[in-house]
Amino acid sequence: MRVSKTGTSTSTRAAQEVMFTENTDAVPILLVDDREENLVALEAVLRNPGYRLIKTNSGDDALRYLLENIPALILMDVQMPGLDGFETAAIIKSNPRTREIPIIFITAINTDERFLHRGYEFGAIDYIYKPFDSQVLRSKVAVLADLHRKTERLVQVEKALRETEALERERRIAELELRALRREQIEQKRYRNLVESIDHGIVWSAVPESMALSFVSGSATKLTGHSSDELLASPDLFLSLIPESDRTAFLAAAQRATQSSAETRVEHRLITAGGRESWFHTGIRASARPDGIGNELRGLSVDITPLKRAEKTLYESKRRSDILAQTSLLLADSLDAAIPLRALVSYLQAKAFDFCALEAFDLATGFHALATGNAERDAIVLETFISHPGAFRENTQIEWVKGKSRVWRNISEAELLELLGDSTRAAAVSKLGLHSFIQVGLAMRGHLLGVLTLGFGGESSPTEADASLTDDIAYRISSAMENSSLYLKAETAIRLRDEFLSIASHELRTPLTPLKIRVQQMQRLLDNNPNGQLPSDQLNKTVQTCHRQIERLSKLIDDLLDISRISRGKLSLHPEVFDLSELIRDIISRFSGQMEASGCQVTLDLDENLEVSLDLSRIEQVIVNLLTNAIKYAPGKPIEIKARRVGEEVEFSLRDHGIGIAVEDQERIFQRFERAVSSSHFGGLGLGLYIVSQILGAHGGRISVTSLPGEGAQFSVRLPVRVEESAAAMDSAV
Repeated sequence: MRVSKTGTSTSTRAAQEVMFTENTDAVPILLVDDREENLVALEAVLRNPGYRLIKTNSGDDALRYLLENIPALILMDVQMPGLDGFETAAIIKSNPRTREIPIIFITAINTDERFLHRGYEFGAIDYIYKPFDSQVLRSKVAVLADLHRKTERLVQVEKALRETEALERERRIAELELRALRREQIEQKRYRNLVESIDHGIVWSAVPESMALSFVSGSATKLTGHSSDELLASPDLFLSLIPESDRTAFLAAAQRATQSSAETRVEHRLITAGGRESWFHTGIRASARPDGIGNELRGLSVDITPLKRAEKTLYESKRRSDILAQTSLLLADSLDAAIPLRALVSYLQAKAFDFCALEAFDLATGFHALATGNAERDAIVLETFISHPGAFRENTQIEWVKGKSRVWRNISEAELLELLGDSTRAAAVSKLGLHSFIQVGLAMRGHLLGVLTLGFGGESSPTEADASLTDDIAYRISSAMENSSLYLKAETAIRLRDEFLSIASHELRTPLTPLKIRVQQMQRLLDNNPNGQLPSDQLNKTVQTCHRQIERLSKLIDDLLDISRISRGKLSLHPEVFDLSELIRDIISRFSGQMEASGCQVTLDLDENLEVSLDLSRIEQVIVNLLTNAIKYAPGKPIEIKARRVGEEVEFSLRDHGIGIAVEDQERIFQRFERAVSSSHFGGLGLGLYIVSQILGAHGGRISVTSLPGEGAQFSVRLPVRVEESAAAMDSAV
């Protein structure tokens, strides 16, 4: 085993490097713990010829080590003086150079679950409690070490491949240059003719000391926009065409060629007279001057702009395909849209954009996901987005529905306000240092689902490729959101169907049971009286019971038939002239026995001669449903019914003093199979109010409810005085 110091510190001991072999390919593993005995224990557990262990005693020492080194893994104690493990991890993860290093926290103190969650929030891949299982730790470290080795191998393979490609290009260029130089030695005139025939490269010679051109081929005019005479007359012109960021490398290559007989090569940009940027591959060799006095530099600068453009296109294509593939993979992870969308937003911010915000309008409770690259900042900006909904213009939302991205470059304050729809939002985002944005609506089949906003900062700027990529990402997000919505609707429909079937079977069996019992009683009476002499009072009571249960069963079946007609849009209206007040009195008379049994007193306030032309049977069905509901939910309480004419409409209201309806349930109770109370306490199929609303809708009328829990409910109906005969198409949505 070999131990060496890898750094120094004025306040803590320097990092110590421990190797168990002279193998230079050993995987570096950084151990951070303020207690030496813990470092010794970890060293003993991880003793392996394939590992190079670096021990540090504090977060500060670990950060100093990371300034110049990148380990494969960091094993770090949580509780340390100075910078603790969480603070050290936060600094590591905030640095693009070190953020990908896996971190495993090891602690014997912070065993509370919230510290576990905090560890993962700070980027840890694992959180291990002391005492730990040595074999488990070795296995986890072995997996990460193996992953590091494979990654390094891939890097080396890629590097070798690029070097091979570069060498191949260099070899070909060298062959061309060598042939040209040999031809120059053989025949100067023939050489110059050959030089002038090259239109994709510039042949030149220059004085080594000043790099002033002594010769340049005619192709320079086409490739640089400057004539050969201009380039020869101005000693500094050729160098000035090379951007300052590339000029140093170019001069260094020329210096190397001057000091050796070998050819040197360099890739650099060149700015033409028209301002166009071109890429050149230049080979430079020192050769004797034609006059034999000293040496000169001879170069061949080949225009490789198309190659660079192809490389960039290939890179962008791969980047695009990788991002879209990962987007699809994340979105397919769960049918609950909120889960993959949060992961996707973080992924997009980390891989492609400096800022990513997604707002969904179509989810039940609204949804926001946002990433800026900093967890603490994310929480602040996200809270701003949630608490300050954007007020977007109508034409903006119309553009969103089209699903086409819009690009803002070097955005102004007014444009940022338009982009985000709220000044508080704009103020929060303006602090992030972003200068450009892409925004696209999330829409599917003409329905707006949300909006995706992407931001750019620093030197990055949105391109047409970014806009196209954003459109494809938005389409995938929209599809995933719609699939999630359809899945939830299907789940709800199946649940409602199952609940309905359960309730329906119970409700249909309820009247059948007493009916069956009464029929059995009548059969026994007949068996006990073969001469046919049956007690009239007992027989009458049995028949009445049977009649009531048959009516109840008939009512349930009629409701089911009405639902079927409504779903198929086949609920026909047959209007006739009748007095609505008389109809209400007649219904009250018919239900007097039921109201007396339930202890309900009815008070009527009806206009006289309230003549209407409506479907009598359907309006009767509406009144009966509302009345039976009042009797059911307000037994022993008074019921008040009013009816009057208001212009070309009639207004009918029924008020009870029963259990009342919660505000959040008042819209839902008019939907199919819905009820404000449990079916275990009150019978029924949950169809009565739905049928009422559909019948009134077919007449061009409407119904509303006003209620508070414990204070009863008032149902108010408004209907036109007359309606034409028609087959009304009903809402068939479940």
